[in-house]
Amino acid sequence: MCCVIDLIYLIKNIQQNPNIALLIDEYDEDWRKLYFIMIQGKASIIGGKELE
Repeated sequence: MCCVIDLIYLIKNIQQNPNIALLIDEYDEDWRKLYFIMIQGKASIIGGKELE
């Protein structure tokens, strides 16, 4: 569960730097079977009130 302070920090961080990345990977002891996907984009805040 996330607290309000963490959400405020995340929102302010997105306002200052909207660059985001999501990394999904699959680990295997056999390195030939390793794989990942990285999705990069720009975040934006929709709805809600402006933070000061």
